[in-house]
Amino acid sequence: MDYTVIYLIHADANYLYHNQNGEPRQADKKVLREAKWVGKHAKNGEVFIFHLKPETKILYLFPRKDRRFLYYRNGELTFKKNYSPHSKNKAFVTEAKLYQHFHQSENADNKKILLYFGHEIPVEKGTHYYRSRPDASFNTALFAKGVRRFAEENQNIFDLTVLSTCDNGNPLMIQALAPVTNYVLASPLNLHLSHIDTKALHLLEKPAAFDTEKLAAAIAENTYKRLSKFLQTAVSLSLYNEKELKNGLPALATRYKSYIQGKDNSILSTENVDCRLLPFFNPEDIEKGVKTWYKPSRFGKKKGNETFSGWGCKE
Repeated sequence: MDYTVIYLIHADANYLYHNQNGEPRQADKKVLREAKWVGKHAKNGEVFIFHLKPETKILYLFPRKDRRFLYYRNGELTFKKNYSPHSKNKAFVTEAKLYQHFHQSENADNKKILLYFGHEIPVEKGTHYYRSRPDASFNTALFAKGVRRFAEENQNIFDLTVLSTCDNGNPLMIQALAPVTNYVLASPLNLHLSHIDTKALHLLEKPAAFDTEKLAAAIAENTYKRLSKFLQTAVSLSLYNEKELKNGLPALATRYKSYIQGKDNSILSTENVDCRLLPFFNPEDIEKGVKTWYKPSRFGKKKGNETFSGWGCKE
């Protein structure tokens, strides 16, 4: 195996959206179709697909095992099964066990990509993220720990982590993922629910030319161009280089955490603004390490903001 791709597709919430023609679509099903396409074309890799569907119960007692796991190896679907989660206070426990069981690569240079599709991952607390499991916890810290469960001993986990969610291109999320990935592609502002495009992952079929930054840029470019054609709201994607950010990011994350702790909890449910508009933000700390694709909104109070720092924060 030259590479490993892991799709985590959250579906336990409302993922209805309308495309540019006004037609209703389910975002998670769109991503699932695209993930299967990537799996079928992964001739030199393996693709794990976890469809995190709502949990239902038989006689209100016994789980039906509604989540779906698909495993593609060398372009072939070699295994599939239904399963249930096994923890309300930990993320991706069952998914990581399935990954560890089926992952067979002995290639030390095996490239690893993780992609998460869902709603905004809360900064803290975070119950009711799963509609069918309202007591289950999910937030930035739990997400980062969940990603860590896919780790292989003594190895850096992911070359690239993609967050197809709203508002998670923020200092706390990028800092939380610093130990487990080299790059993060995320949206610092609102992201249209049709999600990030991933067919550019076919570039992994050319390992001699593989470059994480170029791969992430291809994914971002495809998504940015598609969304910019029909969205009137702002379009924003940022690619964070964790290595280049390691000196300034911890301090920025600490200042941001202190800032939001001094605010009313209601701001945690609001949309992000550009971090540079807030008093704690010092662009000199992280002037390198971020590449941004940004189109300003065509209406509203954010209209005309032609430049953007690449970082999103709660105001």
